[in-house]
Amino acid sequence: MNKICGNFISILRFSNIEKTYTTSVILGRRLSFKSDLSLDKLYPNSRLKLFTPPPPSNTGDKFSGFIPINQLEITYSRSSGPGGQHVNCVNTKVDLRFKLASAEWIPEKTRQKLLQSVSTCDGIFTF
Repeated sequence: MNKICGNFISILRFSNIEKTYTTSVILGRRLSFKSDLSLDKLYPNSRLKLFTPPPPSNTGDKFSGFIPINQLEITYSRSSGPGGQHVNCVNTKVDLRFKLASAEWIPEKTRQKLLQSVSTCDGIFTF
């Protein structure tokens, strides 16, 4: 298959055929095609780049809803229990952990209540 693609690309380089196909782009040894149904053609005026908004200002004693993803420890594993043949093939269980003592996005009163009631002996909160 690579020989066929390589020969096709070399033919395109030495001919005027590539000028007629405006949606095909030659990238090294591969030929990629941009469909008429691609996102930039369906939504020409939209920004397709992801945007992460800045964290909201501190609201005092209330939780703002902002959780910094870089302070979380996320692990994936195979979930236990029944589920058929597919259950032992994919990592469907997600564990989310963070240290409550260093969680500055949680108000102090809420942090103290969570430390007393639901955290581990190391002060780690787990979902």
